Amino acid sequence: MSELTEAHVIKLLKERGENPSLPFLVFSQKGMLVLANERACKLLQMTQKEFPFSREDLLKFWTFYNEELGAPAILSRVLSGISSTQKLLAQLGLKTYRIWTVEKILPGHVVVFCELLRRGDLMQDKESRQHLFRVLAHEIRTSSQILGSYVDMVKSENPQLAARMEEGVKRLERAVQLLQELKAELELK
Repeated sequence: MSELTEAHVIKLLKERGENPSLPFLVFSQKGMLVLANERACKLLQMTQKEFPFSREDLLKFWTFYNEELGAPAILSRVLSGISSTQKLLAQLGLKTYRIWTVEKILPGHVVVFCELLRRGDLMQDKESRQHLFRVLAHEIRTSSQILGSYVDMVKSENPQLAARMEEGVKRLERAVQLLQELKAELELK
């Protein structure tokens, strides 16, 4: 195949009836990011556009997440293929995107689309607000539980360090409680 260019991919996408104006990324079978259109680069805040990117390098930019999966898990799922009928919902900041893949356009490559579904105006969009609070509370609780496990491991070896870590865990638990109170207050308005 000749050199892979954005113009060539756009032509193939149009022939297939896909929307090439959406942010799209092209991955090799080995999981290397070999091309991304301008919109995808902007979305991922990629200033360096020297392709290819290894999976590890891409994870610096790939910050999609949802309630179940973190960025590495979403990237793995994307690379294994997501049909357009089973689109994956993922957050990037306060925005929600539909992500899916299209195969068989470029031999040995997968094209990934990221379609903006909803901008998260927290004061106007109750669903975005609830989602944000759920994700934040989940992340803080998970971190708190992990730190709590380390506290138990460290207690016998270094009681002073364990006491300081325990105080940090308590602060995280208070932060979750504050988030729940703030959520309840905003729901009343």
